[in-house]
Order: sequence, then structure tokens, then C-alpha cells
Amino acid sequence: MASITLRRRDAVLLTAMLATETGNVAMNTLFKAATSKGLNSYTFLIYSYLIGSIVLLPSHIFSYRSRSLPSLSLSILCKIGVLGLLGSTYLITGFIGIEYSNPTLASAISNINPAITFILAIIFRMEKASFKEKSSVAKMVGTIVSLVGALVVVLYHGPRVFTPSSPPFPQLRQLLLPLSSSNSDWIIGGCLLAIKDTLVPVAFILQINIELDRHI
Repeated sequence: MASITLRRRDAVLLTAMLATETGNVAMNTLFKAATSKGLNSYTFLIYSYLIGSIVLLPSHIFSYRSRSLPSLSLSILCKIGVLGLLGSTYLITGFIGIEYSNPTLASAISNINPAITFILAIIFRMEKASFKEKSSVAKMVGTIVSLVGALVVVLYHGPRVFTPSSPPFPQLRQLLLPLSSSNSDWIIGGCLLAIKDTLVPVAFILQINIELDRHI
């Protein structure tokens, strides 16, 4: 019975992670298309926060806690403020990076999130790196591969798939044209996206710290 419950929990977590990543890709693509049509990036950010608040605010009605939470302290309130500042900063940085590049690069570089999280976890002593443990070695290898892969996609743009001389599907090319970027902007966008995906794990670790403080 316990194993079935554990599998269900893992399935729910996996589904939530897939839904989150799908939503991120959709939002990045929508942002690039909207800003290419003339929408201001900060206006898009306000709209995204507004829609997110409207969707998530009713969730407290369906949530249930077995015990009441302690009162908010000044320390926790300050950490929540810093968390909000981090969230706004990495969103703005990410959106500007997408303006310089495209959603494909944003999705590719987001793979460094687990790598940066692992590095920060070691720095803050939340996790240990040991060559004797297979899981730790796998994480270290994955971290190196993720960082090298992100460096490659930033520095190497590659040839265009749809060229003006012989487009296979003119309608599709017109649809994807606003999502492209020049070679010079590609590196700038990649660097901004790398900064964004470095700030995201920092925000996650701070959020975990806030949750632990509230339950002490």
C-alpha cells in the first residue's frame, strides 16, 4: 500500500514538472511572438503576473493543512521580499534574453537549472559531492554535460533551417520569422538567459529556506 502511494506521489510530481516546463516553453514562445508584434516586454510581464495571481489565488480554498502555521516574523517577511525581487529580476532578464535570441535557446539553456542547483547545494552544504557514491558521480557528470552543452548552444548559432532562397513551406517560414535572431544578438541573449537560469535555483533555495523557517 505504501509503495502504491509513493508511486502516485511520484506520478503527480512528474506530471506537475512536465506541465510547468510545457507552460514555460509556451510562455516563452508567446512572449517572443507578442514582442515581435510590438508589445512592450514589461507590459507582458504585468499581464503574466496578473493572470497568474487570478489563477492561483482561489487555490487556498482547496488547500488543507493539518496544523496552523506560525505567525510571520520580520526575518521571513524580508526573505519573502527578496524572493519576490529575485523572481521579478530573473523573469525580466529571461524575457530580455528571449528578445535578443529565441524561445529555442531559452529552453536549451534552462537545462542548466539542475546543474546550478547542485553546485549551490554543495556550496551551502545541503548536499555532499563524493566520488565513492554513484548518485553523486552521476550528478557531477550531468552538471558538467549541462554546462558544456549550454556553452555550445550560446557560442554556436548554426545555419538557418529556413533560408529565403528556397523555403520549403513559405507560410511556416512567415510564422517562424519573428522568432529568429541575428548572430550578434544570439550570444547576448544566451548570456542573459544563463544569468536568468542561475538566479532561478537561488530563488528555489531561498524558497525552501523560507518554508523550513515557517515550520520550525
